Amino acid sequence: MDQIFAQTMEYIRATWRYRWYTLIVAWLVAVFGWIWVYQLPDQFKATARVYVDTQTLLAPLLDNLTVRPRIDQQLDMMTRTLLSRPNLIEVARRADLDLAAKTPEALEKIIDELSEKIILNSAGPSNLFSLSYQNPDPEIAQKVVQATLNVFVESSLGNTRKDLNTSREFLEQQVEAYKQRLEAMDERIKEFKREHVGMIPGENEADYYGQLQQAQQALQQAKLELEEASRRHDSFKGRLQGTEPVLLDLPGTTAQLRSDLDDRITAMELQLDELRLRYTAEHPDVLATKRVLAALKAQRAQELAQRRQALDGVSLSARTENTYIQQLQFALAQAEGEVASLRARVNEYQQRYDSLKTAVNKIPAVQAKYTELTRNYGVINSSYQRLLQSRETAVLSGAVQTRTKTVDFRVVDPPHVPSSPAGPNRILFSAGVFLAAVAAGVGVAFLLGQMRPMVLSRQALERITDRPLLGSISLSESPQMARASLIGLTAYALSSVTLLVVFGLVALFYLAG
Repeated sequence: MDQIFAQTMEYIRATWRYRWYTLIVAWLVAVFGWIWVYQLPDQFKATARVYVDTQTLLAPLLDNLTVRPRIDQQLDMMTRTLLSRPNLIEVARRADLDLAAKTPEALEKIIDELSEKIILNSAGPSNLFSLSYQNPDPEIAQKVVQATLNVFVESSLGNTRKDLNTSREFLEQQVEAYKQRLEAMDERIKEFKREHVGMIPGENEADYYGQLQQAQQALQQAKLELEEASRRHDSFKGRLQGTEPVLLDLPGTTAQLRSDLDDRITAMELQLDELRLRYTAEHPDVLATKRVLAALKAQRAQELAQRRQALDGVSLSARTENTYIQQLQFALAQAEGEVASLRARVNEYQQRYDSLKTAVNKIPAVQAKYTELTRNYGVINSSYQRLLQSRETAVLSGAVQTRTKTVDFRVVDPPHVPSSPAGPNRILFSAGVFLAAVAAGVGVAFLLGQMRPMVLSRQALERITDRPLLGSISLSESPQMARASLIGLTAYALSSVTLLVVFGLVALFYLAG
């Protein structure tokens, strides 16, 4: 510790030897520094404040109907990208700063200056932002702040609408692509159905196995009916060949005698009843129908009379026998026709059953392929429906962004430049110059003391020589030397105090404006 103290004292003594150099350098640095501070141009600071209102009435009304951007993230991104190069170029253009740039290097210098001097800060926990810029020309400072404020507002609205337009274009492309895929799937399913008619599950409310079971049941039923019809045919044939005749009602009797006009008469009577329900008895349609009905009944009576007259000469037994044979022949013909029809039906059902049975190995593969096609169609259709819904959401969101204000920018304080300059802080700079001058003077004296070393104490002499120190002789100053030393110290003190007084006067000058 003693060595460090001794070394420090040696440095102080060496520096004190060149104290006048310290004073000279300090005066020079201080004077030139204060002149430089005085010549610094005034800086006028333009400021503005803007509030971003993100709480709108439409927000709860359009919930789940539109896509609202994350306003907080958007504001954070805007504040971070406000001083990007494209925005700064736009600010320089709007503030007419680019007119002074004759070369690309000059424009780059202007952009760098704007990047350093434009300051955007959050003015509190709410969405309140302050914008400031300093420039020697107050008009330019105000223009720059106004241009930056406009870019800040426009970039928010422009980016949101640009994102919505991009999203909507992408959704339109995807909707069209999925629509084409759906149409292609429709064509594939239609073609597949045409190629595999009867093998598609769900056709005619039954799948392949249901169709096979139905065909088998229909074939068995047709065979049973054919067997019954064949037995009836054999029965009628046997009766016709040797069975005794059975007496039936004669065709000429009252019970069997019938005219071809009976059906027409019955229809006319029904028509007459309907007309009586709708009209009176004197209506022309009712009268005309009565006349036609009477004429038909008269004609029927005439035909029946002629038939009875023709049958009067035929014997009862002959008429009965002929009628029985004719009935058997008619029944036999009907039985033969029914047997032929049922046999054709059995053949048709047999072919259908055999066709379905031979396709037993092909049907499952067809049904599996059809199931895959319909499943893929369902997936694509589901995605298509979601895309349609998303497109409608994007369209509604775009309408909200373009026709309403989802984000409202309110300029709390418009760009304003005070009449008094905001800088530079000449008092602070002058104090810095004073401290720098003192430091420079002390530094020069210290360097000179190290460049021209002298032995100023007994300890220093012991440190630089290995010989024993026998003693020391002190300096005895004469009155003249003491007086000269006192004058020198007084002059040095006065010069130092004068430098300090000058600094005080400079500070008072700037404080007084």
